[in-house]
Amino acid sequence: MNGSNRSSDDDSVEVADTVRGLGLTALVLAAGFVLGWLAQLGVPGLGGFSVVWPQNWRFFTGLERDSVVAYRVTEPGHVLQPLEDVEYRGLGNGVEVRSAEAWQFARRVPDARWQVCSRENTLACGLDLVADDVHRLRNESAGDLLCGRLALAVERTDLPPAGRLPALAMRVHRIALVDIDCG
Repeated sequence: MNGSNRSSDDDSVEVADTVRGLGLTALVLAAGFVLGWLAQLGVPGLGGFSVVWPQNWRFFTGLERDSVVAYRVTEPGHVLQPLEDVEYRGLGNGVEVRSAEAWQFARRVPDARWQVCSRENTLACGLDLVADDVHRLRNESAGDLLCGRLALAVERTDLPPAGRLPALAMRVHRIALVDIDCG
């Protein structure tokens, strides 16, 4: 005796129920995807359904919020360079810490020090910056991820109409040259 009181008929019924449940779940997910996709394309009568499409959820996108991005400044009148010096090792939080530091420094820059960049490419904003207009700051955090001569750019996303992708993901709203002392 194998110790089991179950028959093969019970097992086949359980397998059939599982297959039916998976099939129904797949059908509901596929229908939701198709309806959401059609709503994003602007099919009449499905506008209300586009609310559940994740691209319209602020929780997923956060596109209406400004972001502060730090760029390396090599020499005045040159193209800015992205910061690439944070190492990606496993589950490190270097990128988040650097982003938080950039926000802290941006809040300490006076309004008079912010400059305008009208370039399409954010990295080309360095060509328009007034090199002598540098705000000096001291980094007193333990991480010291942001040090030296940098450009802090407040960037925004141009929100496109529903169902369309923006031509450029981010545009510089304002930019400031800073010299951060970490010593």
